[in-house]
Amino acid sequence: MAYVITQACCNDVSCVEVCPVNCIHPTPDEAPFATTEMLYIDPDTCIDCGACVDECPVDAIAADNELTPAQEPYLEINAEYYRRYPIGPDWPELRSRRKIPADLGTLRVAIVGSGPAACYAAQELTSHSAVQVDIFDRLPTPFGLVRAGVAPDHQSTKGIANVFRSAIGHKNT
Repeated sequence: MAYVITQACCNDVSCVEVCPVNCIHPTPDEAPFATTEMLYIDPDTCIDCGACVDECPVDAIAADNELTPAQEPYLEINAEYYRRYPIGPDWPELRSRRKIPADLGTLRVAIVGSGPAACYAAQELTSHSAVQVDIFDRLPTPFGLVRAGVAPDHQSTKGIANVFRSAIGHKNT
């Protein structure tokens, strides 16, 4: 069994970073990344670990044996990408995440805007214990397009807002 990316994804590449066998492409270091609508999982390399499923913010990844009839064409779409761009020794190695040195103290980060990208960036940053994030927005209501621009059938994407609901503090400046 392998996993399949089943829709145009958000290209945030969080799934790429957690894949232990580097089977999700194109990465930001590869030329096709700038022009592709989605990422692809190599069915011959995937080891069925499921790490990418948990990391995907838009629920675009499914096991090949759990695809709906509407999603089945994505089996071929993913495989076709690797026929066009075969995995080879010239593919870039997966970048490892750099650790924030403890002796720096707390890293303070300001994010301007509170839309989807800001929410995902804040979620990632706050996963590190030594990071404090402040989000600033010109609007009186937070979450930008997460609030009104995400389709109703993508509740898990809208769920990113729940991460911040208890931490929101409105400050008028």
